[in-house]
Amino acid sequence: MPSAFVLVAVLVAQIAPATLDSRRKQLAELLSEHWEYTMRTNPEYASVLGDKRYNDKITDFSEKAIYADIEAQKQWRIEKKDRADRLVLRTVATSS
Repeated sequence: MPSAFVLVAVLVAQIAPATLDSRRKQLAELLSEHWEYTMRTNPEYASVLGDKRYNDKITDFSEKAIYADIEAQKQWRIEKKDRADRLVLRTVATSS
């Protein structure tokens, strides 16, 4: 009779690809969200890279906009960065 360890290993092997794909998708979504924020808040950079959606805009360098950007970056780090770090580490460890 197979040991419990073998049964667990078989179950994990069957589940692992789905969870790896799901972690990759979650990570891609986080990166995409951050990329879109960067393009939206740095329209000249977006234009240089070929993203024409922001050609009619310029970066707002007002004090209010700078502080809003700092707060938005802090919020992203608080809400998403730790999650992104865990996803990267788990994805790399699983795919190696």
